[in-house]
Amino acid sequence: MPLINLRVKEELKKKLEKLAAQEGKTVSQLIRELIEEKIAVTEIPTHEEEEVPDWVPNGSYVALVKGAVVSLAKTASEAAAEALSKFPEGPIRIVRKGPPPRRVEYAFLAEEMMCWPYLKLNGMTFPVIPIEIIGRRRMTAAALPDTAASITLIDRSLSTSAGLKGVGKEVIQTAAGAIPRRILKASISVGRTQLEVRAAEIEISPELPFQVLLGRNVIDRFDLFFFGKRAIVCIRRAE
Repeated sequence: MPLINLRVKEELKKKLEKLAAQEGKTVSQLIRELIEEKIAVTEIPTHEEEEVPDWVPNGSYVALVKGAVVSLAKTASEAAAEALSKFPEGPIRIVRKGPPPRRVEYAFLAEEMMCWPYLKLNGMTFPVIPIEIIGRRRMTAAALPDTAASITLIDRSLSTSAGLKGVGKEVIQTAAGAIPRRILKASISVGRTQLEVRAAEIEISPELPFQVLLGRNVIDRFDLFFFGKRAIVCIRRAE
């Protein structure tokens, strides 16, 4: 293995030694991990504007990766899920052929680092993470981290397709008030990590490019990074 010598200021050297001791690692291990994480972020491709082919029917959604159509669907969420199942590393751009629909506003109050470019739809960007929902069927889904939610929320159409088992009902506190929701037992796979969690079943607009809101009962198991300027989201299993 080739060696790389780095010359750093004494103050930075002391900080690295202190941090390495806190992490129970050598300075070399710490520096190597930091470099690998930086490379993982830098290597993620960014979006380029692509044209929608003429053969795409009006009113349909297409997912484009490097100018190629990788999925065609009636809704943005279906197009995103199919595209992520084929090209999880993106970058993915979702486009609707024809006049854009009314803009949907939304607000829902380790291992090596895995990174994905934000998914782009109608001029908006979404830090979507590809996951798998595992019930009677294994389904690829687009998930949006929601740090305001204590429990993960799954769209009803997805939970039905995956065959998730209901375990009762609970009252969920939302910005709109207390709402009773069906509680599901779900296996969720993020990268190489599979978790057994409870989730609430909700209705998410199919015009949004995600079907799952990852609550803190999932994302608290990970370190989550948002690089807004570069439009990249990264995740790794928390140590």
